[in-house]
Amino acid sequence: MKHQQTFKLIITSLLFTSISVVSLAQAKQILKPSLYKLDVKQSKIQWKGPKSVGNKHYGFLLLAAGMVNESVNGKLINGDFTLDMKSIRSTDNKEAKKRKEVDELLAGNDFFAAAKYPTAQMRVKTITLTAQKDNYKIVGDLKMKGIKKQIEFLATIKKITNKLTIQANLTIDRHAWRIDSKEKNEANFFPDIRDKLIADEIPISLSLILNKINIE
Repeated sequence: MKHQQTFKLIITSLLFTSISVVSLAQAKQILKPSLYKLDVKQSKIQWKGPKSVGNKHYGFLLLAAGMVNESVNGKLINGDFTLDMKSIRSTDNKEAKKRKEVDELLAGNDFFAAAKYPTAQMRVKTITLTAQKDNYKIVGDLKMKGIKKQIEFLATIKKITNKLTIQANLTIDRHAWRIDSKEKNEANFFPDIRDKLIADEIPISLSLILNKINIE
């Protein structure tokens, strides 16, 4: 009788151990870090031309790649995005010829120097939830024209099933990345006047969609 009780205790212990091992294995399968990969076809950056007087230009810029990392407990951690600077386009003018003139100017050396710097990078260092639901503070480094500067802005981020949507409005100071910035001298007198007619802040709107990918 005593041996039977001991045997039952051993079997029971083994069963509990097996259940615990299975539960831990299942938990490990569930609690995996994951990432969200950018859907480049559905994501876009809208920009407005920073003119302080006269008609303002506006248009879009495409992204080449992007991702956001998520921890095992579902917290967004950081991310990386690559901007396709050769894709910058203006959309304000109805005439294709005038749009092309603006596009060539934007891609030229005075502005984004797209031939020399075909891509720009945004490295997101922190994604912090604020007191407001779905509202996050984003801190990262924007590298453009070979110049890296830290930027901060607020974004609305929502998780919908296996998708992540990011919406944000921000401005960047064009002087920080030497966008249409020229040395002041007599030869550049007229370009210098043009520079003063352009506003310092460039308004930008982000509309991004990312799809969740589990990391094995």
